[in-house]
Amino acid sequence: MDPLSIGFVGLMILLAGVVAWLGDLIGRRIGKKRLKLGGLRPKHTAALVTILAGSMGTLAVVLFLAAVSEPVRTWILTGNRTREQLVDLRRQQDREREALEAAQKARAEAEAEIGRVRARLTAEEKKVKSTEEENRRLAAANKDLDATQKRLTRDIQARQTRVTSLTGEVARARQTLAATRKQVDDQTKSAEKARLDSATINAENLRLTLANTALERERDTLEKARNGLQAEVTEFKKSLDELSALFEKTSLDQRAELRRTLDELEAAQQELVAAEAELDNVSGRLTAVQQEAVALMALGQAARVSRMVIGRGDELTRLAVPPQLTQAEARQILNAAIQKARVAALDRGARPISPGLPPAQFIDLREASADRQQESLVLRLAGNPEPTVLILRALVNSFEQEFVPLDAIVYRNPIVFRPGEVLATTRLDGRLTENEIAGRVAEFAQTELRDVVLRRGLIPAQGAAAPLGEMPREAILRMVKQVKERGALVRVQFLAQVETRAGDALKVDFRLR
Repeated sequence: MDPLSIGFVGLMILLAGVVAWLGDLIGRRIGKKRLKLGGLRPKHTAALVTILAGSMGTLAVVLFLAAVSEPVRTWILTGNRTREQLVDLRRQQDREREALEAAQKARAEAEAEIGRVRARLTAEEKKVKSTEEENRRLAAANKDLDATQKRLTRDIQARQTRVTSLTGEVARARQTLAATRKQVDDQTKSAEKARLDSATINAENLRLTLANTALERERDTLEKARNGLQAEVTEFKKSLDELSALFEKTSLDQRAELRRTLDELEAAQQELVAAEAELDNVSGRLTAVQQEAVALMALGQAARVSRMVIGRGDELTRLAVPPQLTQAEARQILNAAIQKARVAALDRGARPISPGLPPAQFIDLREASADRQQESLVLRLAGNPEPTVLILRALVNSFEQEFVPLDAIVYRNPIVFRPGEVLATTRLDGRLTENEIAGRVAEFAQTELRDVVLRRGLIPAQGAAAPLGEMPREAILRMVKQVKERGALVRVQFLAQVETRAGDALKVDFRLR
């Protein structure tokens, strides 16, 4: 029981004694005067006056206490109804907290869905770009094919001109051969008609033989020319057929490739449209979830698009609060803590909603307004008989360039470690390398030493790089060096450097045994 309660009980006892004494005094005086009230006897009149005086005195005490003390006045007027309202408010707070957590979970799922849709959309965009590149490649190939077609057309025209020329030469050779054969026939007929002497006949036969030999050579030449021409024509036709087939095949393949590319492009565009529609749908769901979350938190914030700089529950500042403060002193400490929290929020990337407003502040909630929350903290800190620690932290996840809503919590701040008190003990092998020894020290500090200080009641700073405090780097290096110099198994004790309360950062020293 605190001194204020003891004083209140003592005052009540004293006032009750005073009221009893006054009632008795008044009763005795009325009895001595032997006054009568109505038809009552003097003895009964004195008793009645004594009862009325004691009752009025008690009533006066109750009215006085109700006038000077708000808790007494509240208890008299409302009674247990205030307790029931407090229970209902706590239940409502639990329901709102559950609804907020559900909304945040739905929002996280919607953001994950948007990430997946964006990934698919990126893949579709890459596919479309790949298709466009393939179209450009096919267009270049089509251009090359047009040039090849023009070249083949010129080649075909040149070969057709060559065939026409060779056909004329063959016709002229055939005419010459026919004329020569006619000349031979005419000469043969002339020789038979003339029937000259043997010398003339022999000379004529010699001339005809020479002429026939010349005709045979010319016929062989023409035959070779005709065979060569036919072979060339055959080869040309074969080449022409191959070129035509190649041209036709190339055209068909190109048309098929173009058609397939166009089909893939249309399919990719349809998938892109579907992905955009799905993205719009998911974005709509995300907007709804965000609006619901904003309504639950009453922040009036827009959707989160920036980098998160302060997580929900991350500590911004803490102040040790001495006992037995007045309300003015408690309010001064609370204002100092709020100023430090604003500086910390600015350093971590938060910004005010508009110029002239603070970057971090308490906000109106369904349970209580911002002013009511601060007044409740002041009342809790003022008159507290024990040291406490006031911690200001982020109410929700806060993002870069955004306002930070504040939440506060008050813990008892007793002494948890005395100066030089042994926190934990371990053994280190000096035969290991310095890096290995330092690794063993770090592992021990993160496991066994951390568990010890948490069990003893040290309050960690959520979101801080060193939530429980830290051991200076120079001290760690000195410990590693001393253990290494021992060169054997060494028992190491970790000590508290100074007196440490639950809300302080732990300062650790060491001692070798």
